[in-house]
Amino acid sequence: MNDLNLDLVDGFQVIKGLNEDGKTTLLAFIRGVFFGFTNVFRIGSRSAPFFTEGARMGGR
Repeated sequence: MNDLNLDLVDGFQVIKGLNEDGKTTLLAFIRGVFFGFTNVFRIGSRSAPFFTEGARMGGR
């Protein structure tokens, strides 16, 4: 996802893409903007390293 512009409006939003396109990364970024970034984020019962030591966000 380079130079991505999203026009979000009231209501339900769907972000669709293939595996490794960065959908979860985008969601984690949006959550981080609103709720703060942490070193670990959770997906269900799994946890994964996130934003540690200035790591870059990105999909494929």
